[in-house]
Amino acid sequence: MVEEVAINPIIKIQYNGALGKQHNQTRIQAADLVSATTTIGGSGYTPTWAKAPWDLKIIPALGITANSDIVSLYVEPSLGFQVQQKGSATDNKVKELYSLYYGAYAEIYITPLKNLEWYFEVDLNNGGTTADQSAITFA
Repeated sequence: MVEEVAINPIIKIQYNGALGKQHNQTRIQAADLVSATTTIGGSGYTPTWAKAPWDLKIIPALGITANSDIVSLYVEPSLGFQVQQKGSATDNKVKELYSLYYGAYAEIYITPLKNLEWYFEVDLNNGGTTADQSAITFA
């Protein structure tokens, strides 16, 4: 029997920007910084970008929580709007890309015994900035 159900509307506003004009990504990782440096004449050189990349997401979502004695479930479907500007090393007049953002996030807690709990989490969205970033994340 479900004991409690709660519905919470949420609005997320997310802005990502590159750190200065020396980077071409809005998500910086240490491995990306090392590979972004090129060697010219035996010295490390980092190119300067004419237009730094950024992205903006406005995402209305609905948080739905349901609890019982053994199982707790949280689901957050979302549908929003995103604007991406990829940046350019040479062109100062790069255009923005407007698109639809979708997402579905879910958590489930299973507690069959007092001191035993299983936790599962999944996130499905189109928020990856490059082709090698997966749209599905499990935890």
